[in-house]
Amino acid sequence: MGDLKKDETSRAGAFTLRAMNQRMILNAIFEKSPTSRTGLSKDLQLSKPAIADNLDDLISSGIVLECGEGEASKGGGRRPRLLRFNKNHRFIIAIELNYKDPIFVLGNLKGDVINEFSVKVSENAGPEIRMDLIKNAIHILLNSEDLSPENLACIAISSPGVFSDNRELSFVNPQFKDWFDLDLPRLISEEFRVKVLLKNDVNMAAFGESRYGAGRTSKNMLYISCGIGLGAGLILDSKLYEGRFCSAGEIFNNIDPAKLTAGTNLEKTIFISSLIKKSKESMRIDQYNDENISDFNDVVKLFRENNPYIVKQLEDIGIELGCTVSNIVNLLSVDRVIIGGEYLVFNDILLAQIKNIVRQHCLFMPDIFPSELGHNAGIAGLFALSREDYFDYIIKAL
Repeated sequence: MGDLKKDETSRAGAFTLRAMNQRMILNAIFEKSPTSRTGLSKDLQLSKPAIADNLDDLISSGIVLECGEGEASKGGGRRPRLLRFNKNHRFIIAIELNYKDPIFVLGNLKGDVINEFSVKVSENAGPEIRMDLIKNAIHILLNSEDLSPENLACIAISSPGVFSDNRELSFVNPQFKDWFDLDLPRLISEEFRVKVLLKNDVNMAAFGESRYGAGRTSKNMLYISCGIGLGAGLILDSKLYEGRFCSAGEIFNNIDPAKLTAGTNLEKTIFISSLIKKSKESMRIDQYNDENISDFNDVVKLFRENNPYIVKQLEDIGIELGCTVSNIVNLLSVDRVIIGGEYLVFNDILLAQIKNIVRQHCLFMPDIFPSELGHNAGIAGLFALSREDYFDYIIKAL
């Protein structure tokens, strides 16, 4: 009996090692496609027999293709057979539910965008209408490339809110309640018979920046999105950190003694509506009535004209953000901070304030950059996360 248990443990360990090697090989082919068995052996420090053995399953699955011959070595001999990642092995549909119009994107496993569009939704549209809209949009994307749901790796959705594995612990921002009253992920999964991922929008922007943007070379990164709303995403040890209840990064409710007394929080202090309101008030007090501010575009216009009232409000916002960033940097020892969101347009002022405060109050000075991907960061994150999830599925299925 003891020998039987040892054999089972040994087989389980071998399976785990095999799965780890196959995932490592798949990742390497994805990153360096095309490559060769010899190249993989050298890069991954695995023996050529181990590479060949683990490759068989990946090639059989169709996610890795053999694609011709490479250059022969200087010493001569056979030309190596090249290996290529099959980026069209499956496809991904990414849906971004934002504050304006939802965005629908079809792409492949490499992240190449094949089709993309947004749809206008009436604020009065109920849950059933919104659900039909999403289903129709998915069908349009599939039909545009003559695909069926079986061709999908998954459908990935991002939205402001907290989305825990336990639905009872999940919540969405009030503006998005109508999207989720009918259990959006379940109904989409049942309709198309495909896995559905639902993630926080700022977390996906952080993940996108970490894989394709300003965070590519960082293992420990903080991403802050500021504008219509406020949120943060954390990449720790190169992985997205969501916390026990998937609520890590919800800095919108950050408070200090002054905010506690006033009954407010960080988001209400610095978000767009507050910026507009405070700018109007300061102009009215000084009887500065030459400018009319009705929306965010007016604020941007005045900022570009170096309006002193707008500049002052933005400097105050930079101080608030600088304090928040300093506390997180000291707590988690991140080496990079990326600022995104609608306030990206004000980076010259905001980053100067943030850097000044962080420099004075942090033990170690992180790199602080504006977002490279801008409004595309969230979609990039959805594609990257979906691909990694599908890689896990493929390896388990081999």
